[in-house]
Amino acid sequence: MKPLVLMLFTALAAQAAAVQLCTGKFTLIDNSALIRGQAIVTRAFAEADIRVEWLSERECKDAPGSIRVMLDAKAPQRFGLATMGYAMPYGSGAAVHIFYDRIREEHRSDFALILGYAMAHEIAHSIEGLARHGERGIMKANWTTDDYYVMRRGRLNFDSQDIELMQLGLRHAVQGSARQ
Repeated sequence: MKPLVLMLFTALAAQAAAVQLCTGKFTLIDNSALIRGQAIVTRAFAEADIRVEWLSERECKDAPGSIRVMLDAKAPQRFGLATMGYAMPYGSGAAVHIFYDRIREEHRSDFALILGYAMAHEIAHSIEGLARHGERGIMKANWTTDDYYVMRRGRLNFDSQDIELMQLGLRHAVQGSARQ
């Protein structure tokens, strides 16, 4: 296993594809948990050779291709009890919605951990531009007890097919913006 510093250096040197993320809050939040969740997102995408840039609210206004990560206080009734969020990858701006209070209540002991993986899952939907789930890893539709165990060890990753789909989605996004 590579030391963390070496992994970070390698990721930066590789000039990985980049995605810009902005956080919007529709509820009172635990900033410490949010920061830990963002670190999980950053690491998960770095392992998929995708660089994450977290932007301030001011920077977001000048970043039309960014993905808005919205922390919602309540889940809409149309979503099942196990649903932690949803993605809206199309329209005037890509956005993901994370059901912050639901995750906090259902996963008290691992709140920041599950928040981070839920954000990574929904952000990946936006990057892929697809409403699909994988058979394993972060993009599974429903995580099992085994998946939560792997998360606690920091080893739940994106499956190779999801990495390919995200890389393809990022290439299309770059080509689309170059044409405008």
